[in-house]
Amino acid sequence: MDRSNAFIACALLALVASAGCMEGLDLGMDVALLPPVTGVGGPTPTVVPGGPRPTPVSTPLPSARPTPRHRTGNEVNYLLVANSCLACDLEKADLQFAELEGAFLAGAVMKEANLMGTVLTKADLTMADLSWARAPGVRMNNATLRGADLSDAFLHGAQMAMADLRGANLRGASCHDTQFIDADLTGADLRGTDLCRAHLEDAILEGALTNEETVCVDCITKGPCW
Repeated sequence: MDRSNAFIACALLALVASAGCMEGLDLGMDVALLPPVTGVGGPTPTVVPGGPRPTPVSTPLPSARPTPRHRTGNEVNYLLVANSCLACDLEKADLQFAELEGAFLAGAVMKEANLMGTVLTKADLTMADLSWARAPGVRMNNATLRGADLSDAFLHGAQMAMADLRGANLRGASCHDTQFIDADLTGADLRGTDLCRAHLEDAILEGALTNEETVCVDCITKGPCW
């Protein structure tokens, strides 16, 4: 074979080899050993002709931003759709002067919350945690606070007339000038509570717990404090 014919034969063999690779023919090369192609979402699995379809690699979505723990009054108003926020986490929330009349906050955690001047008239705070809350001037008239924890709360000038405080924990609370007129304090824990100048007219105090640290100086009542 002359040189020109040999060159043509080699060219034809190269074309056949190239076409074989394009068609996935077996030309002595193990396709499974080819290195995977790396992309943005991770390595792309190699497709072997005639083999099983590879499982797609899913890229996880970024996690949602956590809900802020310390909410402001406006954020709580948004949260209280239909005034309902059962067992909400409102610890250390800034709720001063928020309008939450009739809100359903049973079991809510409001420890150390700022409730200065907050309107909670007729609100349901059954078993809510209001311990260490700063609540001067809070308005809780006709509110339900049955079994609520108000221990060590600052309640100077709070309005709690006709509130249901049965079994509530007011131990160590500061209640200067607080209005408990017609409130039901049956079984409430008043040990160490400072009731200086508190209004207790017609309040029900049956079974309320007191001790030598309970202060009732200048309390306004229609009889003995207990």
